[in-house]
Amino acid sequence: MDQHLRWIVAAVVIVVGFLVTGMGDLRRPSWMRMWAISGVCFAESIRRRVLWITPLAIVGVIVAVQLLQPLDEQDAVRETVKYALFTTGALVVMATIILACTNLPKEIDNRVIFTVVTKPVTRLEIILGKIIGFARVSAALLLIMGVFTFGYAWVRATSLQAGVRARLETLSPNDPSRKSLEHYAEFGLLESRRYASATHFEQLAEIPKPGDTYRWTLGSEDQSFIFRFDLPAELFPPPEGEQDNGGLLILGHIPFRGLGQSHESWHPTPFPDKLPDPADFHGLTLKREAYVSLDILGPDHFNLVPPTELSAANPRLQGLPEPGESGGEVKYQTLSAMKPVSLNRFYQMPASTPRRIYVRVTGLGPFRYGASPASIRLFSPRLNRILEPLKEADGTVAWPDFHGRELLGTQQIKAGTDLATAPVGIWTFKNPELPPSGQPVPMEIRLGIEGSGDETSGKDSATLVSVESFDHATKRSSAAIEFPIESNRTAFFTLPAGALSGGDFEL
Repeated sequence: MDQHLRWIVAAVVIVVGFLVTGMGDLRRPSWMRMWAISGVCFAESIRRRVLWITPLAIVGVIVAVQLLQPLDEQDAVRETVKYALFTTGALVVMATIILACTNLPKEIDNRVIFTVVTKPVTRLEIILGKIIGFARVSAALLLIMGVFTFGYAWVRATSLQAGVRARLETLSPNDPSRKSLEHYAEFGLLESRRYASATHFEQLAEIPKPGDTYRWTLGSEDQSFIFRFDLPAELFPPPEGEQDNGGLLILGHIPFRGLGQSHESWHPTPFPDKLPDPADFHGLTLKREAYVSLDILGPDHFNLVPPTELSAANPRLQGLPEPGESGGEVKYQTLSAMKPVSLNRFYQMPASTPRRIYVRVTGLGPFRYGASPASIRLFSPRLNRILEPLKEADGTVAWPDFHGRELLGTQQIKAGTDLATAPVGIWTFKNPELPPSGQPVPMEIRLGIEGSGDETSGKDSATLVSVESFDHATKRSSAAIEFPIESNRTAFFTLPAGALSGGDFEL
């Protein structure tokens, strides 16, 4: 109570002061008198040459735009509009603050305020009249800058579009920027769009097929998959028995195969005791030991369990058979064990907060690693039961989240020279607004490209991407579209009419 006493006193003073001194002003407000006062305020602002600030702002925008180094023509128009709008907002705010701070002292100096107060006007009408006057000045500034912004953006877009058409006449057909320039030439640079962004993104080693038991990720720390678990409340005894939670065992059924093996030819077999002679191998991939890296993440997605609290942070995988080869039963191996001290960190959390952990599995070595919805399970010795990953709304166990190598909030996709074996990024769209049936669907993609250092010196080669869509309603994939892209530059492509029948699809 003592901490909030000053705020209570201030509120009482404001309310009582308003009721005592301001109630009379509320009884007889006149919009005509307020408009007249606003006219005086507006005329005084014009006499003070406030509007002369706008030419300086316009010159500043033009100079700043000319010094820009945009990525392409559309980016140049976008930056022009952005600079003009920023300058307009800053101009209006600064002009309003300056007028509000200097108007009343100026009227006192030239004795205009004495003429106003002798009239039958209330204090509330004077204040509201001046606010309306400042708003009229701001509206004039907005009108002038709005006309300039539209006109300058149109002139700049028209000039850049003419330059685009001139470049297309001399540009090579295989140039990576040709698709974007053709789009600018056809649709212009001031077109308006309504964007529908993807709701989810994941990375895989190959495109999954409907009915696949496993989805595959790249090893060598390029990709990983993450399982979500909610730990039951009965796992945690009362505080006096904190050391009695028993820890957890991490069980896994993770198949793996060589990078050169196709899904159809893959057959998991135990490790051979002795590697065969490479001369007798006939191009097959030599089997080597496969390991994974385990990370246990907390609710904040940061590491919850240090490697020292795991019995094995990088367990070796066993060549386990598929379910059909063992009488329908999936066999698991014990990957690692979490010490009881790791779970003790959850005692500090409120009982209403889900005690959620994430198990991230990252493949090590030149293999592809498979994951299914139940590839990772937890076993509680204290409860003597298996803990399954989180389930979907329909009661089925959810697929894990598949991630790529992360860097500064982005995910990196490792390039491949063969589309049959190159990794894939999958964007999921849920209920976006699509063009009417029978019309193609325009799409945009923008990626950053980083060289790996393995490129041939002095050789210019375009980076190609292959895009296809999968419609969940029809269970059909569209034909692949292949086109070149440039780093951090928007590339345009179109999905053919009929490729999407609804709003649930993947790209």
